[in-house]
Amino acid sequence: MTFEQIGDDIAAFAQELELGPAHIAGISDGGIVALDCAIRRPELTRTITVIGANYCVHEGVLNVTATLDPDALEQRAPDAAAEFARRHDRGKHTGHWKDLIRQIAANNSANPTWTPKDLRRIACPTLLISGENDPYATAEQMTIMKREIPDAEWLILNNAGHPVHFELPEIVGPRILDFLGRNT
Repeated sequence: MTFEQIGDDIAAFAQELELGPAHIAGISDGGIVALDCAIRRPELTRTITVIGANYCVHEGVLNVTATLDPDALEQRAPDAAAEFARRHDRGKHTGHWKDLIRQIAANNSANPTWTPKDLRRIACPTLLISGENDPYATAEQMTIMKREIPDAEWLILNNAGHPVHFELPEIVGPRILDFLGRNT
């Protein structure tokens, strides 16, 4: 599983249903997929809203992915492991959720690998959102994306982490609606 494969799936879906250009929004890995669509499929992308995403692998990402061990999670937090199994094993083999977490960790340890030059190819309006304590969308990552993406806006929220949209929905939601309203 790679971000490019997921981006290709979204592009195929949008083309099949003749949906493009579309407003694409993503949180975390989904934000990386939104960036991928804007870079590789600009004809299908009207705007992107990117929450808690990084444009390249960095030390913070590697530190988090090193902790993504499904066996340890099962021992430390059996209720969370059971919820992962309920969500992801349905229709698949028992323990599929563990395979999925391992795939996510492997992908996040190696991808994305974009450069500032790649970011400059994003031609659509872009909204970048993160919490100041996000280990993925760090201040450095956000600053480079804001500087390099030609039509980028940002919202960085104090005292918030990776799930900023859950922590401060009363700020994030209206900001997204404002952005989309101005770029429809």
